[in-house]
Amino acid sequence: MKTNQLVKKMLLLAITLLACAIVIEVFFRFYWPYKSIYVSDDELNYKPKPNFVGVYKSPEGQHEFWTNQEGFVNQNPKKEKPPGTKRIFIVGDSFVEGLYTEKENHFTALLQNRLNSYASQQSSARHEVISYGTSSWGTDNEYKYLITQALSYNPDVVVLTYYQNDLGNVAVSRLFRVENESILPTDVGGTMLGNGAKKLIIKCSFYSAFCSYFQLHATQFKLLNPIMARLGFSVATGAATATDFKKHPYVTDLAPDEKQAVEDAWNKTELLIRTMKAETEQRGAKLALAYIPARWEVGEKEYEDFLQAANLSTNRTNMQAIRERITDISARNGIMLIDPTDEFLKREAEGKTLYQSFVHFTKEGDKLFAEELYKGLANYSTQTAAVEDLRIKAKI
Repeated sequence: MKTNQLVKKMLLLAITLLACAIVIEVFFRFYWPYKSIYVSDDELNYKPKPNFVGVYKSPEGQHEFWTNQEGFVNQNPKKEKPPGTKRIFIVGDSFVEGLYTEKENHFTALLQNRLNSYASQQSSARHEVISYGTSSWGTDNEYKYLITQALSYNPDVVVLTYYQNDLGNVAVSRLFRVENESILPTDVGGTMLGNGAKKLIIKCSFYSAFCSYFQLHATQFKLLNPIMARLGFSVATGAATATDFKKHPYVTDLAPDEKQAVEDAWNKTELLIRTMKAETEQRGAKLALAYIPARWEVGEKEYEDFLQAANLSTNRTNMQAIRERITDISARNGIMLIDPTDEFLKREAEGKTLYQSFVHFTKEGDKLFAEELYKGLANYSTQTAAVEDLRIKAKI
């Protein structure tokens, strides 16, 4: 009798857990659609699924898209550059990936059209703009993609985009560590049990939206980060795991540990960008930086919402802090910076709607960003233009 009751209780528990798992999985598949789009990757952590046709659903709407065999979204570039063509390769996160809008309205397509319109007027070479982005990638993922894949497409210019959450991504990245002012791959060790758990999570992420979300985002949670670090999904320890990189880079009166964690992330970022420049120039190309301002960096209401959500005040924040640091990094390392923030501030003041309700650009925002990129790249020539000349043109 007792045995039957125990079996019934065990069966009830199993059914309850299964029902909870189904509810959680349905929730993540409906509200977090990334599972169907991305696959795990040992080198890049994760990337767009190759040879895929689907619909991206988000608070910003639904958009059909496809990928080629290399995971390019709505593109099928050939590695061999067409004769007489200047090739620009843009690398970044979800802004560059472009799932939030139709291909023809994305800033990469608008930029290519604008450059070729200019080229036809000047009887100069045709321009080809190709891009590769992945949602929530940071500078570390982008560097790894650059050296392993992007440079094989023989670009004349590589444009590295930078968004405010890139700093936090670098802080908890598992891809690289800093040692003696060098960027080195992370050697992930661990027990047989730990390695087995890691492989199980990666395998489950191919089939489960919840596991996919857990793998990509668990490192951002203070209690889970040490566990994920042991499994090889993160290299962040100590203060970096307790630092809120969504708000702390803007805060002017950080505690010593938090300040050091932010500074360490910036130092790693600069080293990645400097190394990226060297790798790019060794292949006969030039590196440019393009800053993507966040909604709360240019919108008054969004700024107020940010302060309220972060429990901060205006006298404790500098909303230009990330932008200023990127400007310093580009200047120190002789890299052209295209920074559209001032123009975005101007258009916002005029009442233009540049951002959707979630994060990304509206059609107007994509158009403005493309125009600012064009100002920096229209007259580019790998034979004659110097980095300083490009920086001047970007400010025109």
